[in-house]
Amino acid sequence: IRIRTGINCDWAINNSAQFIEHLKGFDLFTLQVYDFTTLYTNLNLITVNNLIGEMIDLIFNKSYNRYICIDRLGKRAFFSKKAYKNHICLDADKLKKAVDFILNNTYVYFGGFVLRQQQGVPMGGNSSSLLADLPLSMCEFKFLMGLVRSKKFNLAKRLSLNMRYVDDVGVPNFTRFANKISDIYPEGLLMERSGSDDRNVSFLDVHITIKSSCIITKVYNKVDDFNFEVVRFTFPHSNIAVEVGYNVFYSQLIRYSRICSHLSDFVDMCRSLYLYLLNRGYKHWPMVVKFKKFTRRYNDIFTKYNVKDLRSLSVKIFC
Repeated sequence: IRIRTGINCDWAINNSAQFIEHLKGFDLFTLQVYDFTTLYTNLNLITVNNLIGEMIDLIFNKSYNRYICIDRLGKRAFFSKKAYKNHICLDADKLKKAVDFILNNTYVYFGGFVLRQQQGVPMGGNSSSLLADLPLSMCEFKFLMGLVRSKKFNLAKRLSLNMRYVDDVGVPNFTRFANKISDIYPEGLLMERSGSDDRNVSFLDVHITIKSSCIITKVYNKVDDFNFEVVRFTFPHSNIAVEVGYNVFYSQLIRYSRICSHLSDFVDMCRSLYLYLLNRGYKHWPMVVKFKKFTRRYNDIFTKYNVKDLRSLSVKIFC
């Protein structure tokens, strides 16, 4: 659909890196962010079941395949016209029955009673995120296709820029999205707008500032808005291996470099984390070693920030 019409019916994204990459594909003038209030607990199970069933029918009808085959280790899945040995093979009916079983067989033991959950998807389950995400994707698909059938191509293309990560929706260059929410999503799912500034917005772990000539992105930590201290990261003297803490430092360097558009913001975040972990009891040199490993493996940082001297960058962070 997107190739033939330029209309994107799939708003779902997997991470903030995908969000930042998406923003590079068009001129950004405004950005609004909305989130569902208590999404998991407000989902109607009948509605969820019906929407996922519609999606399954759509996928199988378009693929001309009878089965989805999953290997026994759960590492590989593919569509096929036939069932394969040593694979779990599900046709559309079996897959819908599996979804129905998961949705309608969540039990809670409380006060001597065994209670079956009839409203909402339990948080923390292996499939909970998908059970919340897929119905929303189907709602968005049906709404966009409805606009196409009604020949409202301009509105469909404007909404094609939207991005959603489970219960957070980013809406670029369209300031009337609040008027469309009830037309897109099921009754009972309420959304609230985050903030009121269309040019200074936080989405997931990214803060976006829209200027006339560029977009500035930097790291956003929600806990910084709390009026109490939040304990983050591991302690070197706990039962968790000390190497985990240094690997966390390494992984955060990667995340910061992908999010921060300016070198100064990247340096500030790295130094702040370094001092935080140092104060907690982690050692200086292992973190320096992790930083050097990071610069060797992700040397595109030199191109992004126009860094020519690694030593001076290291001094700004560790001295």
